[in-house]
Formats: sequence, C-alpha cells, structure tokens
Amino acid sequence: MKKTLSHLDVLLLLVLALSGLWMAAESVNKPVHPAEDAAMLMRYSQHLAQGHGIVWNIGQPPVDGATDFLFMAFLAALYALGTPLEATVLWVCGLSHVVTVLLVYLGIRRYFKGGTLVALVSAVFLLFGPGLRYAEASFGTPFFAMFVTLSWLTAQDAVDNPRSTQKALLFALVCLLMGLTRPEGVLIAGFMLLAVVYRLGWKNSSRIILVFVGVFALLGGAYFLWRWRYFGYPLPNPFYKKGGGSLYTDSLTNAFSGVLELSFPFWLAYAAGWVCLLWNGWHWMTADRAWWRGTRSLFAHFFHTHNRGTFVKTARFLGLVLLALFTIGLFRSSSSLHENLVFGRYSAQYIGFLLAVLVTGFVGLTASHWFPESHGTINVFTMTNETPGFEILTRSTIFTSIPVIGFISMWVLLSNEMNYLWRFQYPILPVMLMTWPLLIDGIKQNFYGSEEKIAFFKAPIVIAILLLGTGLVWNQANRWQINYQSDGRFEVAEYLSKFANQHYTIATTEAGLLPLYSGWQAVDAWGLNDVWIAHNGGITKEYLEKTRPEVIMFHADFSPIYPKKEAGDAWGSMLMTLDAYARENGYILAAAYGDSPVDTHYYYVRPDFPESADIVAFIQSLDGGAYHYGSHTVDYNKLQWKKD
Repeated sequence: MKKTLSHLDVLLLLVLALSGLWMAAESVNKPVHPAEDAAMLMRYSQHLAQGHGIVWNIGQPPVDGATDFLFMAFLAALYALGTPLEATVLWVCGLSHVVTVLLVYLGIRRYFKGGTLVALVSAVFLLFGPGLRYAEASFGTPFFAMFVTLSWLTAQDAVDNPRSTQKALLFALVCLLMGLTRPEGVLIAGFMLLAVVYRLGWKNSSRIILVFVGVFALLGGAYFLWRWRYFGYPLPNPFYKKGGGSLYTDSLTNAFSGVLELSFPFWLAYAAGWVCLLWNGWHWMTADRAWWRGTRSLFAHFFHTHNRGTFVKTARFLGLVLLALFTIGLFRSSSSLHENLVFGRYSAQYIGFLLAVLVTGFVGLTASHWFPESHGTINVFTMTNETPGFEILTRSTIFTSIPVIGFISMWVLLSNEMNYLWRFQYPILPVMLMTWPLLIDGIKQNFYGSEEKIAFFKAPIVIAILLLGTGLVWNQANRWQINYQSDGRFEVAEYLSKFANQHYTIATTEAGLLPLYSGWQAVDAWGLNDVWIAHNGGITKEYLEKTRPEVIMFHADFSPIYPKKEAGDAWGSMLMTLDAYARENGYILAAAYGDSPVDTHYYYVRPDFPESADIVAFIQSLDGGAYHYGSHTVDYNKLQWKKD
C-alpha cells in the first residue's frame, strides 16, 4: 500500500536533488572524451538531427547500429534545436541519474515498506555509484536505468491497483518506452510482467496482462514493423555480431559478478530471503525428526536469557578488541599514490574499513542494551510454513527475484564486448535498491512472533543499516573512476576533420572518436555499424577494395617488433585482414602507438591522395608522449626502424 510522504521525506528529497545536480554539474565539466561505444551513438544522433536519417555514413542506407533508439532520437531532437551534442549527452545522462536516485527514494517510502533511514541509505548509495561515471563517458546507461526504475514502480502501482485500467496502461506504456530505449528492455518488461502475474495470480492480473499485451502488440508491433522496413532486417545490427544465435556462458558469469559487485551489500537481502525459504522447507521436512528437535533445542538453549551474561561478556570483549584495532589503525596512513585521501591520510577503502571496525566494536561494547532480558526462550530458529509471515516472505522473495534473475540470465544471449564498468548490468541496480526493504519486511514477519523477538532484532538491524550507510559510502564515492588523459584517437580525428569535405574514408576497429570527430565516411571493421560485415561473418580484402579507404586504423595485439603469427579468434582474423590488405596495397605505416608491444594502435595511410603526406607527418608528430592511450606510449614502428 502507498504511504504518504512526510515533511522530512520532502526535505530529504530536496537535499538529494540539489546534491545530485551539483555532482552532475561537476561531471559535465570533467575533461573526458566520449567512450568509443558512446561516440558511435552520438554519430547517429548527429546525422539524424541534420536530416540524413538514421545512417552511419551520410548518403548510404540506414543502419540500426544505435541500439539505444529512444536515447539516440532524444539527443537528435535536442541537437536539432541547437544544443551542443557533447553537452546535451552529459546533461541528459546526468539529470537521468538524479531522477533515478529520487525515484528510488520515493519507491521505498511509498511502495516497498522502507523507512526514512532505509530509503536514504539506498538513494545515497546509488547517488555515489557509477551512474555519473557512465554519464561522463557519454553512455546512455543512466537514461535507460531511469526507465527501468519507472517500469518497476508502475508495476508495483499496478499490483496495488489490479482493477485499474489506467494503472495497467501506465505500466504497459512505460515498459514500452523502456523497450524502445534498448532492445533488452523488452525482455525486462516481460520479466516484470511475470513478477506481477506471480504476485497477483492469473485471475487478479488478467486486466494487466490484456492491457500489456495490447500495448505491445499494437504500438510495439507497429514500431517493430516500421524499423524492419526502414532498416531491412528485424533485429539491431550489433545483435548479428554480438549474438548470432550462440550462448555465451562467460557473459552470464560476468553478468552475475557484475550484479553482485554493483549491488553489494544489498543483494544480501535477496540471499537472506532465499535462505529463509530454504530453511522453512528444511524445517518442514525435518520438524518431526528427533535429531532435529535436539539440534533446535541446542540453538534455543544458547539464546535463552540465563545464558545472556556469557553472551554479553563475549560481545563486550570482542568490542574492546575491535575498538583497540580501530585506535591502532588510525596511526596507519594510506599510500600517497591514491588519487583522493580522506583527511590527507586515508584512502576511501581504508576509511570505510575503519568506520566498519569502529561501529562493529561499539555494537559489541553495548551488547547489553540490544540483547534484552527475558524469562522465556527466544527461539529464532523455528520457522514453518504455518508461520504467519511465511506466505508473505515466499511471495516477496520470489516476486522481487523474478526480474533480477531474469535480467542476469538474459545476458547469456550476447557476448560481453564493451561492458564498461558493468554498464549493461547497472540498470537492475535501482530495482534492487528499491526492493530489498520488501524482503527485509518479509523476513522480519517470519521471525517476529513476540515483543521479545522484536526487541532482539530491531536494534541490530538499525545498527547494521547505520554501519552500511557510513562504512560503505566512502568506498562507493571513489569506487568507480574514469581515467582522464589525452587520447590520440581524438587528436588524429580533429586533424582529419580538416579534410571532411573531401569525402575520404577511414576503415577502423575504433569506430567511435575517429568517425565522430573526423566527419569522414567510415567502415566499422568489426561490423557493429556495417550491415554487410555483420551479416557476412567479417570483413574481407574484397570488401576493403570496394571502399579503398584513405586511412586504415586498428587496435592490435601485436606490433612491428612483435608480429602476429595466427589469428586466434574473430578479432585476430579481422586484424590480420586489415594489416595484410594495407601492406599488399602499398599503404604507409605512419605509426604503431602503444604502451606495450601487444597493445597498439596502427595507422596506415594510402599514399596516392593529395593530403597523404601531411596526414602521415601529423600522426608521426604525436610521438614522444603526445599520443596517450591509458599510459605513456611509444611508436613501435620507429623502434623497428632503429632495429633494422
């Protein structure tokens, strides 16, 4: 049921909004170039805003390489109104992140049975998370996460009002927008609908199902048919390259790891819910067995009040040890190599550890206050399917787990390319941050059977929340970082832009900064933005011969002093094709920049066009530290000259 927001809630929402806007404004001004994948989408938005349609190269047929369709169209609309493209991306993503933080707070307070403290901890955790890092890199991830969050909120609203056609329609429309933002949004919408059906049952959710199916069949179907006709193929172009009908177990493993990493420690609530369900099942199967009754009595004996003194003394001793450890730890300073130090002494991770030790030690030292006296037995280990809260816990656990498990599982369909800071897994984080209080409420109702049990559990839970809210915020604030350095690809692209009106072509594996900022026609050698390459298994020499690119640039795992002998995989095969074509057709190897012989950027330039010599000279002028790619780079082509 909905809760009415208090004056304190309104005040905290205002503080969160102002803090988020301030952080977003700081992110906008950071000196970082768009990430490669983000720059690809920006190129589509730019061309659409200029009236050329959704095309990779002006004058060529449409290409569905911009998988963030709604985000791409929204950027194009703003760009057409005269706003700068880079600033538009940064502000749209930054504001989307702030809105998502506010939605998480509102969701917990109004729908998911969380108090003010719980809502604040979740919102602050998200605010200091990687959302703004994605925005700085110009990814549309925060924009998509906002629609995922809205979809889950409207799903809960539909659950609370199953007979309302208006609520069902709102849920379906928001889910449709989520699906238009990114293709996986359609799958997430299906998982959310499945969760709603489970929560309400088929009969009570029939109206929601009918409205949902109707919206997706009519509006979603119309969009699907339009895009099939417009692009000439049914699925986004990257799917044919990154999906291809295969199953990717490494992507599934990475998705699972990413969700755990992003949502720690809140995923523990989901784990606790499933542990309680398994415990209930175990107890139900073993309740009448003598050996289990004895084990249960042993646990109950430990928690009986006549053992309270021993428990309190042990907790106090451990608390004193932890406080002593905290005091000793204060005199240890972190390495000065850390970018940010708290009080000029401690890294974010170390100050988080110290705070955790301090609060845990304080909890142990004050154990007598939160472990109440009792004349009965507090048997916290007895739970059966007859417990009043058992059904609530079961429904809450499964309901909240369906979209999360479904979301993780769907990544087995795609390869894990360009999963920067787990940006593909991030959109489920706000859903988990909103929903974990519902699980805690179900667990609480399973355990609580008396006022003594309430007193036993309430204080430790509050202390644990305070611990998470202090000990982890420092770590979260500095956990997700972007390296800010000069990028040689951007420098080369800016120089090449002087010749954009010559209609020259660059063939490249780095289809982000170079095509966007050069304005050249571009062949995406990997195929994410090239229909022929994506649908025909890879680039060929014959395909390159048709375009005869003036510049060939690729990111290689070899160098002139460490040549590649075997392809190894599809990426290696592409590299060997590009390298062989360039050498066989007399291209000049201008440079092979890298920070190691097995991580380089090759630049080949065709020698027979007027600006060829100037382009070669400029690329070679970046040697000596001007070309950066993550760290100091050298030109391994020049090293080969010296070797020869």
